[in-house]
Amino acid sequence: MKNLRLIAIGLLFFLSITALFGGWGLMTGNLELDIGLLKNTPFEDFFLPGLILCMANGILSIIVIVFTVVRTENYYWFIIFQGLVLIGWLTTEVIYGMFYPALHYPYYGLAICLIVVGLLLKRKEESV
Repeated sequence: MKNLRLIAIGLLFFLSITALFGGWGLMTGNLELDIGLLKNTPFEDFFLPGLILCMANGILSIIVIVFTVVRTENYYWFIIFQGLVLIGWLTTEVIYGMFYPALHYPYYGLAICLIVVGLLLKRKEESV
């Protein structure tokens, strides 16, 4: 069980760091992406998508890490929820025509891993 929690924490940590850096890069313009990427979206610049990325996958992941470390009641649901949030983020990008296999496939895999680890932790916690 401890190993599963450590795996969840590692996955969440990776997600939080990459989302915070990516979101910050979008908000500040440091990623220098073509504004044309947003033509099919409701956004005029990358600031709001960057802020959403920071909040939904960066800050939320840090909160879920804390819940996992202190073993908040039903913490595994938060891990599962974070995986679903990541799937939602990625799927929204794909719907708006911003599909990058080199980024999306690994992050979909990460989301699935979070969900599976959360479900395994749920099963273990409920069997104790």
